[in-house]
Amino acid sequence: MKMLFKIVAALVVIVIAAVTIGVVSFDVNAHREKIADALSKQTGRTVKLGGDIHIGFSMKGLTLSIRDVGFGNPEWASRPTLAGIGLFELDVGLLPLLQHQVVINSLSIDNADILLESASGNRHNWDMPTRGEAKTATADKQTGAAQPVALQVNALSIKDSRIAVRGEDGKLTVFQADKLTLGREGAGMAVHFGGNLNDLPIKLAVLTNADALTSQASRPVDLDLTFANYHLTAKGKVDIGGKKADFASYELASGGTKIAGHMLAAWGGARPAIQGSVNSDHLVPADLKMATKESAAQESAATPAAAPQRLFSNEPLNLAGLKAADVNLDLAIGSMPAGTVQLDDVKTKLVINNGHLFLSPIKAALGKGAINGQINLDASGAPARLGMTFNLNDIDLGDLIKAGGAEAFITGKVKADTNLASNGNSLHDLASNLSGTFNVIGAGGDVLSSASSKLAAGIESILSPGGGSKNDGVNCLVARFIASNGIVKGNGILVDTGAATAAGYGDIDLRSETINLEFHAKSKMVNTAGLLPPAHIGGTLLKPDVSFDAARTIQNLGNMLLGGGEVSDPVPDLATQQGQNACAYTLDHPTKNAAPAKGGVVQDLAGKAGEQLKKLNGGAGGDLIKGLFGQ
Repeated sequence: MKMLFKIVAALVVIVIAAVTIGVVSFDVNAHREKIADALSKQTGRTVKLGGDIHIGFSMKGLTLSIRDVGFGNPEWASRPTLAGIGLFELDVGLLPLLQHQVVINSLSIDNADILLESASGNRHNWDMPTRGEAKTATADKQTGAAQPVALQVNALSIKDSRIAVRGEDGKLTVFQADKLTLGREGAGMAVHFGGNLNDLPIKLAVLTNADALTSQASRPVDLDLTFANYHLTAKGKVDIGGKKADFASYELASGGTKIAGHMLAAWGGARPAIQGSVNSDHLVPADLKMATKESAAQESAATPAAAPQRLFSNEPLNLAGLKAADVNLDLAIGSMPAGTVQLDDVKTKLVINNGHLFLSPIKAALGKGAINGQINLDASGAPARLGMTFNLNDIDLGDLIKAGGAEAFITGKVKADTNLASNGNSLHDLASNLSGTFNVIGAGGDVLSSASSKLAAGIESILSPGGGSKNDGVNCLVARFIASNGIVKGNGILVDTGAATAAGYGDIDLRSETINLEFHAKSKMVNTAGLLPPAHIGGTLLKPDVSFDAARTIQNLGNMLLGGGEVSDPVPDLATQQGQNACAYTLDHPTKNAAPAKGGVVQDLAGKAGEQLKKLNGGAGGDLIKGLFGQ
């Protein structure tokens, strides 16, 4: 809006000069070229007056109408004309001019095409040369300093016009004004705008007091804005002279989400500054995504969009906005979705200072458990640096898995902590450079036999080889990971249930987004002597897969039967210490596993295995695995 007022002010300068010349001329159209030449010298820009000029009088002053006006651009701009106007009509107060005041009773612009451009070196095509600026000021009698001419606009109408803004980066923002009006409404003044912003519908209504809109005085303001899928209402005060706006209340609605609070904005410093509050009973982040024509077309297309090939995109993160303004907001959200569950009572403070973002402290509830943490993103330099620390207390493991978007196969109260750091300019970079720790410890819970996906069902079969027995409750679990430059290694994974004890090994490569984890189980229902086939979790983060290593089991079994040797068991025997988590204590105090039991159980298993081995030549090697699981 600031740039729009500048271009309007520049046009007013032209009009005042044209009126002055026109009043003393008998036939103003006969002198159109001279007027255009004089205005060109006045402004330092080429002015073209292609249509008729009409000058007259109204009840309040002088009137002027000009058709087909062209206002030239500096040489560096992208096109010859800054503004082209089909019809320009003005009613300006006559008496206020004697007091060096420009009172525009009404200003009407139809069929305008205005392009405001910026370029390197702090160049703007709406800036007038110094010579032109001097013409719009009057000298103070005591100091001799140039004093600006006061400008007051009482009524403004813009119809069927296009106002475009091209930044130094070349990006173009286009306002298509079907109709913009400014005028008195009730006891005050109102601005109404209807049209499009970058092809998205926009409707604006602003009601203020009876002062002229261009006054520098502080004024109450009621605002109602609809843009794309957003509807914003706000009440407060705007102080143009003080360069600040204080909205005591606002409400923003989009989809099923509503946020409200108060907001104070100031634009007199190095960067605009915003502070206030954001409150929402239920916030769905997807609701706040702008609905563009492209997104609507994609949703209505018969063919769904292709599934992403990677979880972490290589697209550069657009972090420039973190340097656009300084922000200090208190956020309070009643609930918001996280995967297939929801976070409740989310509270945090958002601070942005010259590209440095803080979210601290972050507090939320997941189920009956609590989440505490903080996020620090420094985008003031390149590459951006990210750090995050979280502590989770009494969180249900099933909820935690669901929050990550996966299917829960186990429940139980856990505590978790994570301390991670990274750097990069894309999600892929941040994942590839990730370093830190992630630890989970818990006791109690159940193995879910309802897990339907291949991954969840595969892990469930390791933790519950009996297939959903009442003895499948979780006694304890520990999962420790260490990340270094994108490689996340298991630093101790142990789960003990009523049916089995399972130990995990391996790593996750965030650089290639591949998984290489292996789980070994030791059944408590039957002594398998380490012969249960290990489960291998492989594939990618987007498409993880679980398989069982039958070949290794067959090899171990053959070594045991033919060579008489014992099979090493990678699953440790649980060690206990009163008052301590048994899984954590076992990992922290490793002992040598007890020798596999001898006797009938092993002999029975060997007999079954011998029978199954005979079937291998017939291509029925998979039956061996079923036999080992007692199926």
